[in-house]
Amino acid sequence: MQIRRYNAADFDAAIRLFYNSVHSISNRDYFPEQLDAWAPDIDVIQRERRLDERLLSGYFDLLYVHPEYQRQGVATMIADNIEEHVTSQGARTITTDASITAKPFFEQRGYRVVKMQTAQIRGSSLVNFHMEKELPGSNPRATGQ
Repeated sequence: MQIRRYNAADFDAAIRLFYNSVHSISNRDYFPEQLDAWAPDIDVIQRERRLDERLLSGYFDLLYVHPEYQRQGVATMIADNIEEHVTSQGARTITTDASITAKPFFEQRGYRVVKMQTAQIRGSSLVNFHMEKELPGSNPRATGQ
């Protein structure tokens, strides 16, 4: 599998992936109206066109894996790549706002919950978790410095 950076030509495929992942995977953790608020009709997402504006240094956002490829190491490969990239840019920590569904994945990767929060999206309240992870080399005691 090859991992590459997102570019604007990926937008239509990315929003279909986002919509389908949210509605088929997170449906065990959120009510249907919450899923509709989080991932509304694809036409609404297309009008917002936010994906290419969400790259923030040290912030891990928008990790979605197609339902047919769950539990095959895809998310782990992507997360490894993102964390290596952020580390190479000099970040000492990485943060994310993880859904109830994604929280165990991030915890297994060494992220800790900073706080539980309630996001207001399109009139619906969704619980998520602000999490952070100290990146390799950022703790002088861990490296013996």
